[in-house]
Parts: sequence; C-alpha cells; structure tokens
Amino acid sequence: MVYLVENPEFKLKTESRQYLGNIDPDAQIPFSVEAEVEAGRGVYTLQLRVDYTDEYGGVYSDEYSLEVEVGEPPKPQQQPMEVMLYRLLPIIAASIFMVVVGYLIIRYVKHARGTGS
Repeated sequence: MVYLVENPEFKLKTESRQYLGNIDPDAQIPFSVEAEVEAGRGVYTLQLRVDYTDEYGGVYSDEYSLEVEVGEPPKPQQQPMEVMLYRLLPIIAASIFMVVVGYLIIRYVKHARGTGS
C-alpha cells in the first residue's frame, strides 16, 4: 500500500492511497496518489508511506519525503476566434433564415389582404 500521510496544507482524497499488489523485487511499478491543495504558493514537503510484506511474511513500512511546489492555478485558455465563429455560425444562419421567412410571410399576408378586398 502506498499512501500520502496527513498534511494540513493538502486535503487527502480516496485517490491518496493505492494498493499495488504483488511486486517482484527490483520491479518498477508506476502509481499515482492525489490530494487537493489547500495551501498557497510555495514549496511543501509531503510524506509518502509505503507498507509492504515480504515473501516470508515480514511486515515493513518505509516513509519518503517528497518536495512539492505549488504554483498559480492554470488560467483557462481562451478559445480561438475561429472556434467561436464556428459555434455562432449556425445561430446566425438560423436567425437570418427566420427573419427572411418572417418578412416573406408578412409580405404575403399584406398582398393577400390587398387583393382579397
């Protein structure tokens, strides 16, 4: 089991721990643990604890210090003008179509009233 130790600057989540299963000696296994940042900008030290059992049933626990740098949250990227235009194009086309159809209906009604009297 690999997990982050409680830290006041970081809120632990269920993803803050991960079970890795049986691992061969000297094997490299990728894993990830997550936490929410509750601290401001700066460099913080997190403790990563690894609990494991060897092939003889011995239970061990190791702890590692990790330095984490917290920066500004990323700013949302502004969409390019082409993307915005592409999304607005159907709305503009539909609006123009409705105006033209409305104009033609009004013209037809006026013409029908004029010839019907």
